[in-house]
Amino acid sequence: MTRRRPAPLTRSYTKTVSARAHRDPSFVEALLREAASAHAQGELEVAFLLVRDLYPGNGLRPEPRGRHRPTGAVRRG
Repeated sequence: MTRRRPAPLTRSYTKTVSARAHRDPSFVEALLREAASAHAQGELEVAFLLVRDLYPGNGLRPEPRGRHRPTGAVRRG
């Protein structure tokens, strides 16, 4: 019996989301509403991932819980 391999993706997820966001404003609105809903329910990681998917390359990085500091903060050793 031969094992079936999944078909390779022809486009990256990030490019697909970005292309859809550029052509469909209601898609962006729906993702932002979903992110706001997840945030309100305490699902911060989900909210972060949804916003990050909409705005790739913006430098957003998840911070460990309880640590809220700007990305460019000076780190002291």
